[in-house]
Amino acid sequence: IDNVGKPYLTDFMSPTKNDFFEENCFWLVLNDADGNPGGLTGARSDHTGREPLSVYSQRKLRNMFPEEKHVAIRQDRLPRVADEIMGHVVYTGDLFLGPDFRSTSRNHLRVLAMLQYCLIYLKWSKLDWLYAFLRDRDVRRGAAWMYHFPRIYPMAHSWTSPPSDDAGNNWIAAMNRVEMVDLFSTYFGATDRL
Repeated sequence: IDNVGKPYLTDFMSPTKNDFFEENCFWLVLNDADGNPGGLTGARSDHTGREPLSVYSQRKLRNMFPEEKHVAIRQDRLPRVADEIMGHVVYTGDLFLGPDFRSTSRNHLRVLAMLQYCLIYLKWSKLDWLYAFLRDRDVRRGAAWMYHFPRIYPMAHSWTSPPSDDAGNNWIAAMNRVEMVDLFSTYFGATDRL
């Protein structure tokens, strides 16, 4: 992380808050022409069975933050919108591009997202759902389009102490396996659409 210049990792992708193994996590690290890391994004795989992501996430948050057991988890957000997301779920997050990789072209991010989805599908082809949290300000700037997500659920997650100067409100973006395969078919048939 320090080599890339990313100031923090989200709790869902932090190795200090999770047990990661080759089977349940990977990082896609982008290197420049000299081999120096300049960007990254991560993915983690979880099996919730028939338990919806909403219930699983509440338990996961309690495990990651036992010192905050007195902080109420709002029942009017995540549980209500994420009940359909269950089974083999894959979370993607912590996308970061250093200054040398940043561009005014949003197509670079779209291609990077597609590359990561291909790797996710190659590693976990039996996944049921892919999901991410998107900041409210990024959703307003077209993040769901940029990352190819066909579903977004408004204001489904809030930080009590945001890791940056952001307002701390996030949306859930998601796609199921059928939508992911359709995405591949669409773009691989006409790569100019990226």
